[in-house]
Amino acid sequence: MRTHTPEIGTLSEAELATYNHKVEFYRKENMKAFKLLWYNLYKHTFSAHQGEFAVSNQGAKLSNTLSTAFSLFKSNPFIVADSTIPLNVLNSNKDTIEQYEDMMRRTGKGWVEGRLSIKDAYSTMSSTDDIGVLRGVQISLFELLWTKALEQWQVPLESQTEIVSEPSPQVLELGLEPEPTPNQRAAHELDKLDRKLQASISLANKQTFTTAFCGMAKAGKSSFLNALIGASILPSDEFPSTAWPCRIRHVEGQKEPELQYDQAPFLVALEKLRDWKYGAAMKQFEPPEFIDDDTPRDLVDGMNVWQWWMDLHPTSKDNLEQFESPHFQLEKSARGMEAVANLLFQLNDIVRIYQRYGPVFGVGTTDWPLLTLEFPSLSGQKMQGIFEFIDLPGMGEHLQRFENLVKTVAKRSDAVVPIVSLLNMQHDGSLQTLPGIINACDLECNAVICTNLDRVNSDNEERQNSLVTGAFWPNRSAPPQPGIIRCSALMGISAQTLLAMSQNELPVFETFWKPNVGYHAAYNILGKTGKKAYKRLEYDEWMEEIREQITESGLPDAIEASFEGIVKQARLRTTLQELRYVYRIVCNRTNDYSRILQGARRTRAEYDQAKERFKRDKESYNKLLDEWEADEATKIAKLRGKIGQLLKKVEEVANRSILKAFRQTLQNKGEWSRWWLPDQVKECSNEAWELDINGHSLEEFLRLSQQALSTSLNKLRIEVTPIIQKLQQDACKERGDDLITRIKKGTFEEDTLKQQIEQNIAYELPSAHSMAGVRRTQIKAIVEEGYGILPAIYLAIHSVLNRGSITSFSGYFTRTTIHTDTIMETYQKEIVVPWVQKMEKNDEKTVMGAVAVIAKSVFNQFLTAEEARFREELEQIAQPMDDVTLERKVKIYGNLVATKAALEEILRRTEARMPADRHQDVPIALQRSVSSI
Repeated sequence: MRTHTPEIGTLSEAELATYNHKVEFYRKENMKAFKLLWYNLYKHTFSAHQGEFAVSNQGAKLSNTLSTAFSLFKSNPFIVADSTIPLNVLNSNKDTIEQYEDMMRRTGKGWVEGRLSIKDAYSTMSSTDDIGVLRGVQISLFELLWTKALEQWQVPLESQTEIVSEPSPQVLELGLEPEPTPNQRAAHELDKLDRKLQASISLANKQTFTTAFCGMAKAGKSSFLNALIGASILPSDEFPSTAWPCRIRHVEGQKEPELQYDQAPFLVALEKLRDWKYGAAMKQFEPPEFIDDDTPRDLVDGMNVWQWWMDLHPTSKDNLEQFESPHFQLEKSARGMEAVANLLFQLNDIVRIYQRYGPVFGVGTTDWPLLTLEFPSLSGQKMQGIFEFIDLPGMGEHLQRFENLVKTVAKRSDAVVPIVSLLNMQHDGSLQTLPGIINACDLECNAVICTNLDRVNSDNEERQNSLVTGAFWPNRSAPPQPGIIRCSALMGISAQTLLAMSQNELPVFETFWKPNVGYHAAYNILGKTGKKAYKRLEYDEWMEEIREQITESGLPDAIEASFEGIVKQARLRTTLQELRYVYRIVCNRTNDYSRILQGARRTRAEYDQAKERFKRDKESYNKLLDEWEADEATKIAKLRGKIGQLLKKVEEVANRSILKAFRQTLQNKGEWSRWWLPDQVKECSNEAWELDINGHSLEEFLRLSQQALSTSLNKLRIEVTPIIQKLQQDACKERGDDLITRIKKGTFEEDTLKQQIEQNIAYELPSAHSMAGVRRTQIKAIVEEGYGILPAIYLAIHSVLNRGSITSFSGYFTRTTIHTDTIMETYQKEIVVPWVQKMEKNDEKTVMGAVAVIAKSVFNQFLTAEEARFREELEQIAQPMDDVTLERKVKIYGNLVATKAALEEILRRTEARMPADRHQDVPIALQRSVSSI
């Protein structure tokens, strides 16, 4: 039957509310039907593949009842089902419920062991992939919970007279969530769990594992990825570098590469390039020998474009000429090696040229281009999921842009892997800057790929590894697994190309002895003599030399580590995050039902005794919290003292950076005064100069010196931000660990409540016991607000020309004399001081306060919930629970106990596969900065 859909704009508020209610009702009903269909499909598919497991019953008196409970579980695991023998007797007393709990714990664990005994535990998994099998068992459990069990875990409290407390001023000030009522907490947790389970199941069915690679410009990222995918498609080596991220996805059986992308933003940028017409202008432009007061402004502006134009790669110049043509059509997609490579070059050049004179190309506003093809290294392997890699632009002078990009990528990726060049790592700043960015983005670093292996002395391997370990894992004597991956991508892919050319016979010498991807390995084999050496080689010798080149390149090991190490750990992290989240909520629900059954079997006298014990426990908890909070002022003062000392050092370094920027600009004087009349620079001391220059030269000097200063301050910020964050996080960890220790050592009469508070405190606070709490994201946001991106620097740099005595010269081309002390004073006042002041100001909003508020919230949450349970229990004593309701709650509780045990077993086995001693490190350069305080 078709229903009439009203025009939303014609409805009154009451009608709109009714309409929305109906829509929500039908949505929920449709979801119920979908879940029921999924559950029945699951039972039909897996009922014959549950795995055999048995659990012995203890206690002859309860033998039949426990056997019934076990049989119910075995036919309907984790689901409440009807039975001929009532299970109410299991809640008769403490002894019977403990026997029931013990059996259901062993049953839940046995279910996991039975499922693991089946090699095809999840139909699409390889039997040799133990992590995949574990993941399959986890998803099987999640499917049962999501489709059927979750709706049975109804909110345990039905009272409509809940006490709602007003949020405290601290909660409002810090922007934290107000304390929920017990009903709200249970309903909210179940709703979030529903969405989490659905997302996990969906992800398992279309698993995409994404690894991004970041590093300095020309560090070899694209070359490594070309070697990984077995095709020289991505811009690398002699071609212009990557300017825009590209996703590369393995598709089994797709021999021909294909490129898809969102064309809209590129067309907008293309129109801008056509409007500017810089390419056509530069072909006609003739730079003057010098510029004086009579030089037209448009010629001066043309010089700025011309300087950049001279550094542009010839391929990019040709592309720009095409872009400016009204007849040029940007292809919507490409297929085939040559077409894909050509389109990729065009897209990168559009972004590169546009960003030189236009705004930043929108990071995160569009999907990045997607390149799909079969990776030879994965061909024929039975791998579950979609494997995708991201090639990122290299880190150059735009550090801020690069850091923002890494942060964006980190949200979309399972892992972000740094790539450093063994050839330049001590001079290109990668060991100083990359660890800071990785740490600032809150990323774990388990692998670093070191390229250009063939261009460095192998005798220095130990020292090179030591430098990389010291930079990325300073607190460890050896890197984690997979750790440092050394390779030469160019050498490897060159040898692979030669191998493909030589499958049946020796190839014609001229086909590879030229600047292409095969030349590099050929030169290593044949040397300078080339053709003479080639003529002396037999086919078998030639093939052996090629294979030796592949082995020496380290590429096979690097590819294996990329998939077996990096990707596998990413899968493990995803699995653990999901398991821990679900486990915590299941624990809360289990404790809730345990408390309900406890109240159902107590007499009034036992109730009164329990209420008195709770009152005493509540007083003890409040006293513990008061004592813990008494140390807060001292801890905050200690933290601020450390940060204050650090900021003094930072300000000193920032001021020295001004002098460094002046010196760098003056030493490269040709860049800013090459075409102006001879200008005089008088050095007054090592730290001061007197400039006798015209207004335009002064503006160029200011622009370039500010650019140099901006780069220095960016590097300083990247180094300092992780230190301050670590100081904040360490202080929070110390506070969280202290509170958990006090709870553990405290004497409380109700163990269940103690365990519940301790577990949720450990989850919510960033303690050493758990760094993955829900509210940790709130704490992290407060840290980043104070010590993340500091826009004051950039605002000051762009506005400094309009302030102070720097603009006191009378005319744009009029010569004037100015002392650098004057400029330095303005830079300090307008750039450095606001930067440091912003850090000091944000330090006042310390996360320590957030930790205290969250701790109070958790205590109040569970103490309030316990008080509500006592009110419910008193009502039950007056009007006891009927047998049907009690039996249902007994069954739900047993299934919750089994669910908790199953999750514990999967967690235990998964955690056992994680590398030992996993923790975040602070780069060694940052440790030195801290120790210098």
